[in-house]
Amino acid sequence: RILTRSRKLQLPAGAASQHYFLRSATVEEQIREVIDVFGVVVDSDSLCGRCVQCNAWDWQAVTREDVRGNPQVNEKTLERFAEYWVCGGCGKIFWE
Repeated sequence: RILTRSRKLQLPAGAASQHYFLRSATVEEQIREVIDVFGVVVDSDSLCGRCVQCNAWDWQAVTREDVRGNPQVNEKTLERFAEYWVCGGCGKIFWE
């Protein structure tokens, strides 16, 4: 499917049936709209999804102390964020 908010999108021939125009304005409302319209089932155990670096689906929750000293995470990040995850595929660190 093609999701868009643009009414000016030039669709290739035959793609009109695969197009859905998002009516909601904010990202949060758009997510809710997609879930409702397409019947998406959200599994709370899989909210991290796939790694944007390597596409792996192997996450490990780690502590601030576990990532301290890692060059991917600077001191200001350590001060501001409490939750960290490491991708088991490539070792990239994510935080929230």
